[in-house]
Amino acid sequence: MINTNYLIKTGNYYNTSLQRVSFGGHGYKIKQDYGRDEFVSLTPKISKKDVSALNKHVALFPLDISYKKSMLVNMGENPKNTYRLNSIAGPQEFNSFLSEHNNHEYIYKPGDRPFLRQHEVDSHTMENVETGRYGANLHIHSVHSDGQLTIQEILDQAVAYADKRVEKNGAHEPFYIAITDHNTAEGSKEALKLIYENPKKYQNLRVILGAEISAKMPEVRGFQFKKPRPVHILMMCMDPNSEAVQNYVKSLSEESHNVMFARYTTLEEMTEALKDEKSIRYGFAHPAYPDMKNFLKSSNRYKAAVLESIQHFQNVTKDKGLFVEGYYQGYMNELATDKKLLKLIRRFCDYLDLLKDGGMDTHMRNIFQSGAKLVKKK
Repeated sequence: MINTNYLIKTGNYYNTSLQRVSFGGHGYKIKQDYGRDEFVSLTPKISKKDVSALNKHVALFPLDISYKKSMLVNMGENPKNTYRLNSIAGPQEFNSFLSEHNNHEYIYKPGDRPFLRQHEVDSHTMENVETGRYGANLHIHSVHSDGQLTIQEILDQAVAYADKRVEKNGAHEPFYIAITDHNTAEGSKEALKLIYENPKKYQNLRVILGAEISAKMPEVRGFQFKKPRPVHILMMCMDPNSEAVQNYVKSLSEESHNVMFARYTTLEEMTEALKDEKSIRYGFAHPAYPDMKNFLKSSNRYKAAVLESIQHFQNVTKDKGLFVEGYYQGYMNELATDKKLLKLIRRFCDYLDLLKDGGMDTHMRNIFQSGAKLVKKK
């Protein structure tokens, strides 16, 4: 029989049919030991020293505190516990990281691609991982969309590397990742919960809560498309429990009930639906995606059309449009070797004052690889 003394003292209710219960914002499981039920905390205790260290980092980015407090409220937790979200990077920290590494491509590259294999996905070495120079994978998919890793597996891989990186380079260089499942906030919601439950475990890791939204662009100035061109927009630093975010992502797949077959939104609809979400920042994913050529009525000015798409993205997203994936690592075929186009995109980002970031577009079982588009369309 369950010992109810603890429950009576705390004034909480319980359900004897549950094996996992929650009291006062903390998770517990019921463990049976020789016929006697005990409560075993799933939330490791944190010493005052650890809380002080976690709070010290939170204080480095004061503008992110309101973001974290709002997330705690929407989780049903105490808004004073911002130290528990030390590993969640808010918009100020995210902006600071991108600004610091705006011209550091190596931060987003696990290693270099041998010239003769540059057309292949995941042909890179792991040199930067081994030396600790690799600093961020800001494009990762989980089982909540079309990835093969669970959120727990992503966090475990990332924190194992983060701890080694900090050991090599010092505490001032944590490892950054972004959860960017297609058209859903569920992956980010799960990551937020896991980090809240065990903040000390992830102290050397920084996680950006995001999603990759499928949109269509009807045309850009001076370039008429045969049909609206699909684009992917990275929505970063969101609150996955926010009512506005939940309603918006639900509207994308409410008919198909499948995030991978979600309807296409537009940049205008997206920014309007989330206009009151002050923390959100937008990014243009893989801007030189090769099917741009197929959507243009005239493909001879392909590169100019790519730049105009980036300009259109900035015009619509305005001050929330923060970055372009100028260091995207999932390119294959002609885009892996088209150095001139990639350089042109980066120079144009500098001209527009858009920051550049990068990610592996991870879909498979390793956060240091991509696995995207391994099977070519026939």
